[in-house]
Amino acid sequence: MLFCVFPKKHLTNMQFRAAILLSALMPHIRFHDLRHSCATLLFAQGVPMKEIQAWLGHSTIGTTANIYTHLDENSKINSANAIIGILEQKRTLRAFHLRVSVEKWCRQRESNPYGFWAEGF
Repeated sequence: MLFCVFPKKHLTNMQFRAAILLSALMPHIRFHDLRHSCATLLFAQGVPMKEIQAWLGHSTIGTTANIYTHLDENSKINSANAIIGILEQKRTLRAFHLRVSVEKWCRQRESNPYGFWAEGF
């Protein structure tokens, strides 16, 4: 709740906005920053980049993609988890190939227990 502490004094627009932000413990945000927030939130909700470009009125999609949309924390976490998943798949595949190679070596060893050097005898 906001109370005016200046009796009989009118607050300017900037003073009023600063008082509201201070009372809500919110950082100062420029009006233009809301365009970045809008683009980022739309992108996070799965809205196609072309539609966001049209919404913001940009002439090129590059401006929208490179300047106005930002990755949120969930997107960064999802990207990191995707990389972890790929690396775990590779590790599992590598372990599988190693197991197959060891089994193959063991079968060869069982068929010739003395190794390759005893083949000529």
